[in-house]
Amino acid sequence: MENCDILIITPPRRAVFINTIVHNFPPPSQGIDSVPLRLAAVLQKVYHVAFLPFYLLFYNYHEINTQSILSYLKAYNPKVIIFSTDYLISNRSTACFPSSLRIAAICKEIFPKVKIVCTGKHALANPESFFASKKPLVDLVINQEPEDFICDAVAKLLKDPLGQLLELPNIYLYESGEVFKSKFSVKPPNVDSLPSPAYNLLIPHIESILEHEKPYDRKLSLTLRTSYGCPYECPYCAGISHWRNYRKRSGKNVSLDLTAAIKYLGDDAEFTFLDDELFTFDPEHVKEIACVFISYKIKLQGVLTHVKHFDSSMAKIISKFCHSVIFGAENFNDQILSSMKNQQSFDDIIKACQLAKLYGISTRLEFIAGLPEENWESIVYNLNQIYNLICEGFADEIIPYVLTPHPGTLIGTSPELFGMTIVSSDYEKYIEEGGFPVCYTKNLSREQIFIYYLLIKQISSMSRNMKSYAKINDFELSNANYDSELFKKYVL
Repeated sequence: MENCDILIITPPRRAVFINTIVHNFPPPSQGIDSVPLRLAAVLQKVYHVAFLPFYLLFYNYHEINTQSILSYLKAYNPKVIIFSTDYLISNRSTACFPSSLRIAAICKEIFPKVKIVCTGKHALANPESFFASKKPLVDLVINQEPEDFICDAVAKLLKDPLGQLLELPNIYLYESGEVFKSKFSVKPPNVDSLPSPAYNLLIPHIESILEHEKPYDRKLSLTLRTSYGCPYECPYCAGISHWRNYRKRSGKNVSLDLTAAIKYLGDDAEFTFLDDELFTFDPEHVKEIACVFISYKIKLQGVLTHVKHFDSSMAKIISKFCHSVIFGAENFNDQILSSMKNQQSFDDIIKACQLAKLYGISTRLEFIAGLPEENWESIVYNLNQIYNLICEGFADEIIPYVLTPHPGTLIGTSPELFGMTIVSSDYEKYIEEGGFPVCYTKNLSREQIFIYYLLIKQISSMSRNMKSYAKINDFELSNANYDSELFKKYVL
């Protein structure tokens, strides 16, 4: 057993419906998050740190396998266990909350004296939920990005849990049957002063991760953050106090991040995506980061952006180090886009896709099934547009998500403002990629939203097949019409 001061765990997420049909369907993860590894690097300066990437090792689980979890945990003897997730991406945090508590229970059984700490988006948006049970398993929740004071927090936790800890900001502490909290501060750390992610901690788990994920090229997929935050406050996305506090990491330090990954992982890993909420927000930042990736001969699979921050100069730069651009289209109905304050129109989406194509960049559009103003008329219109956008070559792929009322978001905290009803607080079900809806709207039931999601998947696949067939047989696909009355007849 390895004695370590701190064991950092990235909690996993439960499987969705497709895994009941094909249980070993490969996990659609975009890679290993950099945020928990960067937190580990901060702690590594003072403490002996170990790392367990359970998010990947147990991704798509049906039930937490206690024996498998134990087989990993028994290799360590930690004083503190930290559950860590990304700070801004709800879909990598909310559904991981229940597994954090289950694994925490296992940890307390085999390490009775261990202290358990939780950080990440769920801790920022809904810290009280960690203490909701009669006998909480978590000792400390940090309601902020904690890199500036995490080492102090661990030191105080090991000495005097109550007195000195509450001198630090953003602390939720469980002691003797009571929850205490310290003053709240919205000041996040300077991300450009943080060390490179502790990629060295992944080395013991490379083979296990590859065996679970089975990537075609036998490489670990890594993501990286070069910026944090977004200027937009979409009601289904923004959900923390400093969401709009856009922060960036310099090209010099991103270069150090890449160097660290190459040093410790070498040919076993590759960078695939940037986790930046809106990568193209700052043109100078994009140019700087592009130079870094080009110099390292890295070609990313994709970056996320908004159509309003994508012009010809941006497309030209991105084409040099990235295969695709991912636009948050969300919907193709202008009235619905306006109701969600997306600050974009369908024409804006079309123009952005056309621009990307001019520079040889693939386009992926993200679409949300079940937005509050959707009805059967908008559904048939959107499904038709999905078919045409792919068949006519504007979009290479349209990726649907189920509307999910994540904690902290306006839709999650005030669903009544949108005519919505949330029926479940079981966060394990809060999964955008194919989870059964946990809410319904004034126009659509949960079942109808889910069918809508499945129809998007079907039509997206069908249109890609049609496009391939037309290319092989050398004919043009014309714009397809739709019949809303006939659709209404079938659906209603």
